[in-house]
Amino acid sequence: EKEAGKRLIGPAGFNEICVANGNIYSDVIPSGTYTGINYMHAIAMGAAALIESSDESLTYQVKTIKHLSDLNLQIPEAIREYIEGQQKKIGVGGAVFVTIKSQPSR
Repeated sequence: EKEAGKRLIGPAGFNEICVANGNIYSDVIPSGTYTGINYMHAIAMGAAALIESSDESLTYQVKTIKHLSDLNLQIPEAIREYIEGQQKKIGVGGAVFVTIKSQPSR
């Protein structure tokens, strides 16, 4: 985010999505099985999808991650129910403070 005297990306900006023992979680340093997805990559892909489908100027802003959907990620409902039924967790979260702006080329 553009603010004088502030860091450009929040502390969770480059967290990695990992899986271990049936849990899905984020970590700064990948542990368990790394999925190949980090927060910044997922946010950028979500912004790119919106930008590609629009012919207008856009501002895509993500401040806090609370759910996988905040990262443009989804888990099929049956898998989510299985994970939760096994008393496992889907735990992603953190402050990212990212703003992506686009303008159509003319």
